[in-house]
Amino acid sequence: NELLGERITSTGESQSAVLFTTRFSSLYIIFESANNINCGEMQIYIDNNYVENISGYSPSGRDDITCRLAYRGNSTAFHDVKILMKNKDRKQFINIIGIGIC
Repeated sequence: NELLGERITSTGESQSAVLFTTRFSSLYIIFESANNINCGEMQIYIDNNYVENISGYSPSGRDDITCRLAYRGNSTAFHDVKILMKNKDRKQFINIIGIGIC
């Protein structure tokens, strides 16, 4: 399974999400990070449990491709994944380049 070129956004009133179910023990998120105050934070939920916040903002970022381990389980199993844009009081975005699973 792969996800390429997905942008999640938050407008202050609503937020977008990426939802999928697949089998893995580790989940990696590949995204752009930049020195841009409009780059927001995504919240990662596995099986409806919050596991990680990942920010697209980086003071030294220049639209860099960044890879972060978002989840590591004890064994391979099917998991429901929800990647949700953290809702702030202003419009924000984060560009997801891909998802890695193993």
